[in-house]
Amino acid sequence: MKNLAFCVVLLAGAFATALRPPAKTVFQASSARDEAVELTKTGENHKLLAQLVGTWTFRGKHFAPDVEFRGRLVRRPIWEGRYFLAETTGDKLVMPWSNGREVAYQDMTVEAYDNAKKKFVSAMVDNHFDTGILLFEGSYDPATRTISYTNETEDSAGMKQKNWKLIRFVDKNHYIEEGYVEEKGSKTKVTELNYTRASE
Repeated sequence: MKNLAFCVVLLAGAFATALRPPAKTVFQASSARDEAVELTKTGENHKLLAQLVGTWTFRGKHFAPDVEFRGRLVRRPIWEGRYFLAETTGDKLVMPWSNGREVAYQDMTVEAYDNAKKKFVSAMVDNHFDTGILLFEGSYDPATRTISYTNETEDSAGMKQKNWKLIRFVDKNHYIEEGYVEEKGSKTKVTELNYTRASE
């Protein structure tokens, strides 16, 4: 009986050893976990976006046809600077959907830096033409101090168009946003907005 009990103990020990992961596997899991934790933290790219926090006035222009407009933008950090929410109110316009009524232009953009993708990302909605959500991804060029976003839109006929949105940092009180579209294989500038930080 004692021999049988001893054999059972040996088998249980061998079984437990077989189930225990090797030390290397435990280390790899820990390393992967540490890397995943790092990806959850804000960093230098979030600080770059934080430079645009505040209240701004802007003057803008659409090209072909030429239309000038102006407005106000308020950008604020949310969730301790993990994301940034920008809300624009512009001049009153006759919207395509407004049956001749003038309605103040409005848009809202959520901006962020995706650590996993290593890309700046933004999602915008507006009350002008769109009923969908415009999604952009981009990168920063420190030489020109510009975030260059791109996206692709599709109209009701299934035609696709590539678009660019550039945000160029001028100084702490000024930045410029430019919009481009692809027309006949070339990049055409369609919009420019000049932002000035409003006095507190």
